[in-house]
Amino acid sequence: MKNISTTILSILIITTTVSAQLRPGEIGYNPAIEKVYAALRIQKINTFQTNPEYGNEEFLYAIGLVDESGKITEEKYPSLDNYFSTDDEGYGDDTSHYFYEYTSDNLIKHITSLDFDLNTVETYFVYNEKGKLVEKTEGGAEARRYTFEYDDKGNITKAKGQTPVYTSGEKGTPVDIQSWKDVDLYTYKYNDNNQLIETQFKYGNEFSYKILYTYESSRISGFKMYSDEKSKTPDNINTLTYNSNGTLDKMVVVSNLNNTRITYRCAYDSK
Repeated sequence: MKNISTTILSILIITTTVSAQLRPGEIGYNPAIEKVYAALRIQKINTFQTNPEYGNEEFLYAIGLVDESGKITEEKYPSLDNYFSTDDEGYGDDTSHYFYEYTSDNLIKHITSLDFDLNTVETYFVYNEKGKLVEKTEGGAEARRYTFEYDDKGNITKAKGQTPVYTSGEKGTPVDIQSWKDVDLYTYKYNDNNQLIETQFKYGNEFSYKILYTYESSRISGFKMYSDEKSKTPDNINTLTYNSNGTLDKMVVVSNLNNTRITYRCAYDSK
């Protein structure tokens, strides 16, 4: 299951085009469309947090690296308890790394992630002849295989996650994958303009969270996240503002759970 900070960054780097929805590697991102970094080319994301209990703090949330064609090649995140300083261009000691590889058709095919504890997770993507994502496989301790369903407009409407069930060896150690068990379910809804308006995630048969999106013209203007399916009060409210050239300037996240306010501000490369 993706954590909330990863989900927030997914929204942060949405392109200003209608078709692009999520970052490479995120469930629901359609790799056949224009790459998100090609439009935004976000290089750094700084944050400023106001917390009634701990006061104010500023730190570097993420660094994104792109190649000459605009494809993301690497991302870096500091651990939650050891943030970069705002001017640190290095990796730091406690950093999570993501490295991206692409097919000859510029579809993402492989992600290598290295977490804070130096655990490596390999993620692979499989496409059909039309370039649509049909399977995503994640390794590691929480291994998953995702399969996808589409509507008649080419939007992903469901992503079903399964975990492997292994046969056991003589000493009870897992040997081979015997079957796959359903565990995760992501569903997506769109408006008449083909814009993503709702994401819902269930773990097993239990509701986990949902995200409701709002738009101004063709750009996302904000979204609200709910961890209680019946609640009318969101856990947090997220508002996006843009620069005069149409690129994302910042996102303000106001939490109703702990009364914090976090501002994510984007910096871009010179291209």
